[in-house]
Amino acid sequence: MKRSILLVAAAAASIISCKSNLAGTSAPELPEAVNFGTYVPYTRTAAITSANIADFGVYAFYSPSGGWNDGLIPDFMFDQKVEGSAAAGFSYAPIKYWPKNEGETISFFAYAPYKSDSNGISEQSLPSSAGAPQISYSLPDDEASQVDLLCAAPALARTAFDGQVSFSFSHVLSRIGVSVKTDASVLSGGSAIYLNSVSIEAGFPSSGVLSLGDGSWSNVQAGAHRTYLRDLGSTESGLAVGTSEYPVFSGDDFVMCIPSDDLALGLTVTYTLVTPDPALASGKSVIVNTVELSTRIDATSGKTHTIVLNISPEAVTFGVPTVSEWEDA
Repeated sequence: MKRSILLVAAAAASIISCKSNLAGTSAPELPEAVNFGTYVPYTRTAAITSANIADFGVYAFYSPSGGWNDGLIPDFMFDQKVEGSAAAGFSYAPIKYWPKNEGETISFFAYAPYKSDSNGISEQSLPSSAGAPQISYSLPDDEASQVDLLCAAPALARTAFDGQVSFSFSHVLSRIGVSVKTDASVLSGGSAIYLNSVSIEAGFPSSGVLSLGDGSWSNVQAGAHRTYLRDLGSTESGLAVGTSEYPVFSGDDFVMCIPSDDLALGLTVTYTLVTPDPALASGKSVIVNTVELSTRIDATSGKTHTIVLNISPEAVTFGVPTVSEWEDA
């Protein structure tokens, strides 16, 4: 993978799978409840994974004779909250049962996490809206309330013979990370670099509409500039920078955003350069530098964009001195 001062890297796209039908030609004798399971592809963030997904919303469409079509409305489930865990299973109320007559099917759509007053997720479709449902997402002002938004591959034209409805979720936001490193030549002379702060500023999209049919975004609205700051400590109490990349914005600290083409990012980096020198009164030279950088990325659904900061201070060097000629008095 190519490395530069500003390097953008993308994670592999998620793989979506579906469950095949079980053998059988007629409905069960007794009503069978609709049950749910989940699958979330691996992600480096400590956000939503297969192990910790706790709730999701489901839209379900009944078809009396045939499979899915865009003329159906969600008359079986409308934004039904399903909650639980991978270990204990998932539940919802009121319990719904599979239809028994030949040709009847149910089509399911889902998103996660379930909407709340703080996470920016809300309904877009109405109970009378035909076709694949949509949800709205507004980027919360509170960074801690921002979520890892997921959309499931639709489970279309399902019957009781298909068993449990197991959704395969994919990440539909983009996330931005920052890592830092320095060159070995800087440290080999005895100097040390301490990263004090990093900020990312951009006009991140403020809201958009997500289709649960294909995970696509529409009506994405431009937003005011936001700044995400990571304060790592002043001068020598900051993060000691080494020759291997160290993540600054990562884990729970990735910047999450609605996908946007050609997103302009501004970065402000403050670091301290310390060089031991016994000839100085303090025994060392301490310089604090602030650098402003810029780059552009295509923020794509389900992709991680990592900006690698290679802090390489320029050494003070001396040229060949010149000496003036003696002059006669």
